[in-house]
Amino acid sequence: MRYVVEAAALIDDNGGFHPRRTHWWWAAGAGTLTDGRAAAWNAVVGLNDRPPNDENTLWIDGVPQQTGLVSISRDLRSTTFDGGRVLSFTTDVERLRRMNFVVLRSTYRSPFGTFSGTLPGGLELAEGYGVMEDHSAVW
Repeated sequence: MRYVVEAAALIDDNGGFHPRRTHWWWAAGAGTLTDGRAAAWNAVVGLNDRPPNDENTLWIDGVPQQTGLVSISRDLRSTTFDGGRVLSFTTDVERLRRMNFVVLRSTYRSPFGTFSGTLPGGLELAEGYGVMEDHSAVW
């Protein structure tokens, strides 16, 4: 399946100073609200999800706002924001990788696809595209 998408791009970039044993769930995407404004979001559980290093952010027309705590379903089909707003996710293609070098291990599942539903503040998505992730690692 091929998409032509006009939306903000998200770059996952941090210092990488994670605990030796790390497990996180992640949801990030971009799209358009039903009122025509641009939306982008980053939601994470298990890594950089607590103040003062909270990455959970929503951008509306480029203006950021913190979303508070989120929960991400273990099957990577939904993201629930503080306040109960939910985005559903449909997988179009998935990247899966397992590595075991004894002292270094990683299990990584990252589907790409479409989002639908409601962002914090009752903001309804007209369309949304992005990624979900479940990553367990020993560094």
